[in-house]
Amino acid sequence: MCLAFGGGDHKLVGVMEMNTIRRKAKIWPFVVIGVILLGGYIVWDFAQHRRVEEYVTKSPDVPGTGVPGGPDAELAAFHQVKDRFTRKATAGGIRITVIWDTPEFFRTLAVAEGAQGMKRPDAVYHEYEKRFNVYDNLIFTVIMESESVDLRTYAVKEKSLLRNDKEISITPWQWSEARGSSSRHLEGVLSFPQMTAVGEHLIGHLIGEHLPGEKPPTVLELVLKGLPGEQEAVFRWELPQNP
Repeated sequence: MCLAFGGGDHKLVGVMEMNTIRRKAKIWPFVVIGVILLGGYIVWDFAQHRRVEEYVTKSPDVPGTGVPGGPDAELAAFHQVKDRFTRKATAGGIRITVIWDTPEFFRTLAVAEGAQGMKRPDAVYHEYEKRFNVYDNLIFTVIMESESVDLRTYAVKEKSLLRNDKEISITPWQWSEARGSSSRHLEGVLSFPQMTAVGEHLIGHLIGEHLPGEKPPTVLELVLKGLPGEQEAVFRWELPQNP
């Protein structure tokens, strides 16, 4: 009896093991498929990120110049923001356009470029943020045109000044001239630090921010000095006032 019972017990264990194996055999294909899908997504995400990095690296030296006009909402939104931050002047026989490339400018630029085929506007913005360090710098696009003045002789970096209405001023740390510039058409990106060497904030810790109890600046001006005829051009933006 004991032997018979023992044999039945072994058979029962064997059946249970077979059932377990069968269940695992049914589950494993789903596990394999899940692993393949996850691996495929990781590879795709990495490829998309590299594609965005390459896109931003190869994009025009002056951000936003490649965005066309059109009825699409994303394109229209970018051009509205761009126009809102654009200032123009003529001085010393030179037509000058200056665009303040704010974080809002770059965000709408990323969305507009995303609408043209880059499916990851958040990644595009992230790359622009790294490339221009938009939360530590104040970025401006400068475009100069003239029929008579050799623009290559104008030292943009040395002749530029950024100031506010609290008598705080900053000189640029970088001028990046676009590859398509010439003696009659000069364009590039001018970069200023947001804070002076002694710790004075030109517009606040971030755009629109200020220290508690401190009256924030209301105006930001970019000055281009030493233009032909000892003229200068001043470009002004009203700063947002947070309570």
